[in-house]
Amino acid sequence: MVPAQWRSLTSREKLRNTFPVLYRSSAPVKVIEYSNVVDRKKRRYSRIQVTAFIMSCLSLLVYETDGMSAMSEIAFEVFLLLWRGINEFFHDEFDLSAVWHHGGFLLVYMIFQYNKRWQKQYSDLAVHMQILHFPMVLWYLGGRYHSILSNASLRSLCVLLFRPSWILSVSFRFSSMAMATVNSLRLLDGLILAALTCVYFLLDLYWSSCFFGRVGPSHVPLTLISSSCGIILAILASKHKRSLQRSSS
Repeated sequence: MVPAQWRSLTSREKLRNTFPVLYRSSAPVKVIEYSNVVDRKKRRYSRIQVTAFIMSCLSLLVYETDGMSAMSEIAFEVFLLLWRGINEFFHDEFDLSAVWHHGGFLLVYMIFQYNKRWQKQYSDLAVHMQILHFPMVLWYLGGRYHSILSNASLRSLCVLLFRPSWILSVSFRFSSMAMATVNSLRLLDGLILAALTCVYFLLDLYWSSCFFGRVGPSHVPLTLISSSCGIILAILASKHKRSLQRSSS
């Protein structure tokens, strides 16, 4: 059974591709169909979600330019998380994947509140996990069946950019958490990080199957390039964090 959050991905909506420029292969071109009927409730849901994701992306950019601390950014993300959760609940979009995702982030936030060592060591990692919100903006703008944009060219551009940005973000998240797990100095830290890595990677894989089930898979070369970029970005971010820690100590 398809969860409520992905009801727009059912087989009756997986038709032939109206935007063949986005996906070329030897197989029949896949269609990305959109609703021709304005559903105010679903459009309202998408508008609230994309607004929250845009605000999250802006907050990440402010953090990366040293405009706010990691804990301030995380506190803002918690507010946006609760806002999105309420929106999902009242629009019948709250499912088990949302429980795992929202619950996991709130758990990390509570650990940071009561464990200052974790806050100092892993708050930067928690902030960087929000990189996934950049492709989510593209998804709500032009990827969903009830997307916000009505212009076909803009929708096509959103889907075109969504595929590599999503793969890069998933690769970055998994690589960053895996490196943090391997580099953890305490057994308990490693076990907690390993559990969180598994949960979030499985969620990312599940969401990937849902997203690409609708818009079609990415080309193999593009997938490899995007994944490699995510891994390289994670390595660079880890090195930058260690250099900052050495300079401050």
